[in-house]
Amino acid sequence: LVVSRLRQGERADADIEQTDVAARNARVCALAAELRSDPDLALALDELEAQRRATVAQIARRRRLFVPVGLAAGAAAAWWVLSLPPSPRNQHPWLAALIVIVIAVAGALLLAEMTRSADAYREAFKRRVIPRLLTRFGASDARPGVNSDRTSLLDAAALLPDISPGGCRVENTITGVYRGRPIRIEEYRLYGRDKQGRVMQTKFDCAGLLITTSAERAWPGRVIVTGPASGGERWPAHIALERVSLEDPAFETVYRTCSDDRNLACAVLTPRMRAAMLGVIDGGGFLPPMLSIDKSKVALFAPFLSVSDAFMQPEATQADALGQAALQMETLSPVFEILDMLFDRQDGRMRATPSGQPAP
Repeated sequence: LVVSRLRQGERADADIEQTDVAARNARVCALAAELRSDPDLALALDELEAQRRATVAQIARRRRLFVPVGLAAGAAAAWWVLSLPPSPRNQHPWLAALIVIVIAVAGALLLAEMTRSADAYREAFKRRVIPRLLTRFGASDARPGVNSDRTSLLDAAALLPDISPGGCRVENTITGVYRGRPIRIEEYRLYGRDKQGRVMQTKFDCAGLLITTSAERAWPGRVIVTGPASGGERWPAHIALERVSLEDPAFETVYRTCSDDRNLACAVLTPRMRAAMLGVIDGGGFLPPMLSIDKSKVALFAPFLSVSDAFMQPEATQADALGQAALQMETLSPVFEILDMLFDRQDGRMRATPSGQPAP
């Protein structure tokens, strides 16, 4: 059961529940069989799987070495805690000793997984598999790019709670061409803040995939659809556009829609589009995505369900390489479905006329 609390307007809560896990697993298995049928991709996945297994074996050896050392260090520290004289700060020495042992063992497990081979596997997966997966969605010339600074996020500034200097980090970047349009996919993380509002670079408050592209023809206005990117506690900064009501209570429980043209907002956010934006959560990997259209600029932000998720560089100990690739395909499908609906809508019914108004 995966539950995420979303807040909107007067902070009314809506629970999102992941259902039909068996159906999702069946889709992932079907995608795995499909990926296996691609000879080039299957060869890359086989090589990555051999690399992953070697990494897992190395981590297992390190665990056998590090955990006893961590346990011994924790026991020594616990003995020292128990030997301290009673004091107001040491009212529960046995509880403190147990906590010390747990921390020591957890630290040993963490150190055991911090290996160069694990880093090499994640990097190889990103470079060899992710571009091929994007190709299957119709993207071409997809390749890892150089991690950008925050200036590349400005097109999506209306969707993100904070892109101030030091407030965010771009971990991975993929560039390519999608349906004849340049596309950029960035794995984005927003740092948390303390009670005084200072950035805490040891804590992430929000994370997700940020997809920026451009429309073939400029839209005749702006539309911004925002949602609670970090569990509802923080919304993007004030948007200097009029709030639009779509008369869809289910959609507006989660989203705020702002636009300088209500007709444009209604034309973009069709019932099918609204259902798709709410339905992404069914995949289990994302919160409902957010959308920004500004003339020819298009940005889609898909927040991770958990800030600890890492899309482009999966952990070697999580699943086999084929399973990880299939799971990422299944997770990305609804996100690209939204982009497809958006561009299909523009190509079919939103062709800009010389006067800048949408065609009938």
